[in-house]
Amino acid sequence: MTAQIDSIANKFFSYGYFVQGKDTLPYRFYIPENQPNNKTYQPVSTLIFLHGSGERGNNNVSQLMHMGFWLMNAAIDNNMAVFIPQCSRNDYWSNVIKTAKKNGKTKFQFQEAGAPTIAMKLLMGLTDSLKKQPWFNPKQVYVGGLSMGGMGTVEICKRKPDFFQAAFPICGGGNIPNPNPKMRWWIFHGNKDKVVSIKHSRKLIRQLHFAHVTDVKLSIYSGVGHNAWDYVKLEPDFWQWLLNPSLIPSSTK
Repeated sequence: MTAQIDSIANKFFSYGYFVQGKDTLPYRFYIPENQPNNKTYQPVSTLIFLHGSGERGNNNVSQLMHMGFWLMNAAIDNNMAVFIPQCSRNDYWSNVIKTAKKNGKTKFQFQEAGAPTIAMKLLMGLTDSLKKQPWFNPKQVYVGGLSMGGMGTVEICKRKPDFFQAAFPICGGGNIPNPNPKMRWWIFHGNKDKVVSIKHSRKLIRQLHFAHVTDVKLSIYSGVGHNAWDYVKLEPDFWQWLLNPSLIPSSTK
């Protein structure tokens, strides 16, 4: 069933490549054609979604695993532009030091300073290129990702604090000492995650609160491991929270 779903998403999203110097960032994308003649565009919302470490490579396909079908349906239902870049096999979205522990787990040390990775430089270049497009609405730009992509979500919000209106890192983490206080955040994690500890999302929440970011949510899935993204897809108010937060009743925000 998963292979069938991935195949549908693979046919739906177009291929793109962002080139910067000698480096290339493959990406898949969808841009709604929302004029009757299909020749001009009206401004639309834009979502950038970042995949996890297992989907790295250069085939421009693997990044659709896990969330491709979900993103495809969201793009259609919400008349939304979606970009899904692919990090190269030997790179990482965020500047983080990974250390293997004796128990087989990985220790993540997110760097507060330091240069962006090549993948992050390319990603920032891609986002800058979107600003020049006639359909781009700078007031409706969002970013999210899972695992390594959740870390990349935090990283790009740190490096481009005024670019996005909302972010949703899933089972990720990061260091963002000076976040944009006007941004909205919804952070997701499973409390049984043995790949990326939930402590990273809890630390991120504390850091955002300390910086006086007020619109922050943390959803912890009880008994769930690293696949928190499967539960995010079931959140009934997710797309309304992301795209039309003013329409959500205050009791459920």
